[in-house]
Amino acid sequence: MSDCRDTSDAAAPTLHISGGFELRVWAEGESIFDPVAGLRLSEDAVCFLTRLPLETGAQAMLQLHLPPVERGRIGVDLELSAVLESVSQIEDGRRLCAGGLIGMTDGVRAVLADFIAAQIGQISRAMGQFDPFEAFGPGELIELAQSVTPMRLARHQRLYREGDEEPELAGVYVIRRGTVKVYKGDDATDPLHVLAVLGPGEIFSEMSLIQPGPHQATIEALVPADLMLIHALGYDAMKRRHPATAVKFLEMIARVLVRRLSRTTAKLFSSVRA
Repeated sequence: MSDCRDTSDAAAPTLHISGGFELRVWAEGESIFDPVAGLRLSEDAVCFLTRLPLETGAQAMLQLHLPPVERGRIGVDLELSAVLESVSQIEDGRRLCAGGLIGMTDGVRAVLADFIAAQIGQISRAMGQFDPFEAFGPGELIELAQSVTPMRLARHQRLYREGDEEPELAGVYVIRRGTVKVYKGDDATDPLHVLAVLGPGEIFSEMSLIQPGPHQATIEALVPADLMLIHALGYDAMKRRHPATAVKFLEMIARVLVRRLSRTTAKLFSSVRA
């Protein structure tokens, strides 16, 4: 259950989160709790990226902050323990760590379950409002939401730059609120070329599921933006747990690509005629 790449146990929902919670980790021999990038959280497991020198079998202490999920709900701070069942090198000294949560009281487990269920419900309702997901039923939207990473960008914050290759940011993004600019080049060395300005319900970075590799453009928020990321790891888990929904999602991505290609072709013909 605690392997980031193996979430075949459909009995316990998982949530892939990068900006949805704050996580700090302490390991033996370290003097402080270190902020880490949380990739997955469930009722009994956690997965994160860290630069701490952690090893398989080590025990780590976690400080977890769960933000308000809906208006009127307060955030919660929890202290948890985890035994790391897998640790693998990624790049630049980072380690991908997955471990099972241990020693939790029933009260703490209930708080985690409530947070996960609320997040999944909120995400599935948000997706259902947008045209690309109109063919998905309520159950399928819940299955999609189990693999979503909610993320937030501040005004003028870049999600990633052209040429970057970051495993924690690989996947398909759906804009929930706000507007983002997609462009190539930069003002310092290359002419800036804006490819698109995208708003709520629009999708980008879909090719990363089909052909992983460096990002082909820079993404920057023009105003504060909320994003829903179907992470590449989350999609892999969806293929195992909910294969029919995963196929339907890929068909939706294909339709998005076809429409985008049609618009690009129409613009090229218009410019030739002009």
